[in-house]
Amino acid sequence: MRLNRRVTQNSYDWAMPNPRVLHLATSLGGGAGIAARRIVQAQVDYGMDSRLCAANQSGAALASHESILPRLDFVKFKSKALTLFQANALQNSNLLVTPFSISAAKDWPEVIGSADVIHIHAFYNLVNFESINQLSEIAPIVVTLHDQRLFTGGCHYSGDCEGYKLNCDKCPQIKTILNKIPKAQLLKSIGAVNSLKKIKIISPSQWLAGLAENSMVLSEESITVINNPVPNIFKPDDSKKPTSAEALRIGFISENLENPYKGLPVLVDALDRLPPSFQAEIKFIGRGLTPQLKRNFKISKEHFSDSREIANVIRSCDVIIVPSLQDNSPSVVSESLMCGIPVIGSRVGGITEMISEFNLPSFEKGNSSELSQIIENFTLEQNGYLQQDKLRERFSPESSASKHLEVYKEILA
Repeated sequence: MRLNRRVTQNSYDWAMPNPRVLHLATSLGGGAGIAARRIVQAQVDYGMDSRLCAANQSGAALASHESILPRLDFVKFKSKALTLFQANALQNSNLLVTPFSISAAKDWPEVIGSADVIHIHAFYNLVNFESINQLSEIAPIVVTLHDQRLFTGGCHYSGDCEGYKLNCDKCPQIKTILNKIPKAQLLKSIGAVNSLKKIKIISPSQWLAGLAENSMVLSEESITVINNPVPNIFKPDDSKKPTSAEALRIGFISENLENPYKGLPVLVDALDRLPPSFQAEIKFIGRGLTPQLKRNFKISKEHFSDSREIANVIRSCDVIIVPSLQDNSPSVVSESLMCGIPVIGSRVGGITEMISEFNLPSFEKGNSSELSQIIENFTLEQNGYLQQDKLRERFSPESSASKHLEVYKEILA
C-alpha cells in the first residue's frame, strides 16, 4: 500500500524571481551527463539560479556554474570496485545492471547549501536510497529519468522483460545464483520513493514516462515530459547547397561505438547488404574500434567532444542513422533534426515518437535487411523534417528552461 505524502514547509522566498536549484549527476560525460549539462546551461542562460555538481568530470572544461563533488579516496575506490563487481559477478551479459549504489558525499547538507530544489539526474554511485531520503529532508526532490534504473531492480533498460511491473523476481539479466537481488532492491526503491516528502519526476520521452507510470515504483507519481534541450548551435546551414555527389554521406554517432545498446552491428550488416552499385561514404563518430565492412565504401572515424564540432559533422552528412536496440531519447536524433539533417531510426524507445512525428523512415529494431532497403531507397527529397518551428518548441533551450521552471514552482507551491 502506498503511503500518504507528508507536506512540509519550505524556506523558498517567493519574492525571489526564481528558485535556487542544485542539479546532481554522477558524471558530466555520457548521454545523461551531457543532457544534464545542457539542461542546466539552458536554465542559466534563461536567468535561473541553477548549478550542477557531479561526482566525475568528463568532456569539456567546467563552466562557472559547474563543480566536482569532493570525494574521499576510499569512496572513489569503493565506487570502482562496486562497478567491477556488478559488471563481472552480477550481469550475465554486457547490458548494464547496477542494483547496488553508494553515496558519494560525506556531508550532503554542506554540498546542498541554500538550494530550494534538488534535481537529480543519473545517480549511480552518486546517491543511494538512504541519501535520497536525507536529501529530501533538505529540499524537495526532482528526478529526470535518463533510463529505467530508478523504477527497476537495477537494470538500466529492461528490454522485453516486464518484471519491474511486478517484483523483479528471477531477473533474466542477473546470473542465476544471484537473481533474487533485483527483487530486494526494487522493494527498497518503492520504500524510498514512498518516504519522500515531495518528489517530481521528469522524463525526456513519452515512451519512458509510460514505462514509469506502469512500474511498481512510480505508478502513483505525476510524470512530466520535457525533451532534453539542444544547444542553439545545432541549426541548419542556410549556405549549404544540395549535394550532387553520387555517394550518400551516412553518419553514425555514439560516444562509444561499441556500446551494445546503440546497435552499430545492425548498421554494418545493413551496409554490407547494399547492392554493389550503391555508393556511400560512411562517417563513424565516437570512441572505439572502427567497424569492418565487407563493402569497399569510403570510411572515416573521428571523435569529438565539442558540440560545435558535432554540429558541423552532422551538417556534413546527408542522413544520420540511429539503429539503437534500446534507447530513451538519444540526443543525436534531436541534434540532427535541429541541423536540418534527416534521421533513419529504429522503432524503439523514445526514438519512435520523434521519428514518427517528423515523418522520417524507421525500421524494426535489429532488422538490418529492412534498414538496408530504406538506405537503398533513401532520397534527399525526404524533407518532412524541416519543421523548424515545431522542432524549436520541443528542443530549444528556452523551452526546456521554462518548462523546468514550472515544475520547480509547482513542487514549491
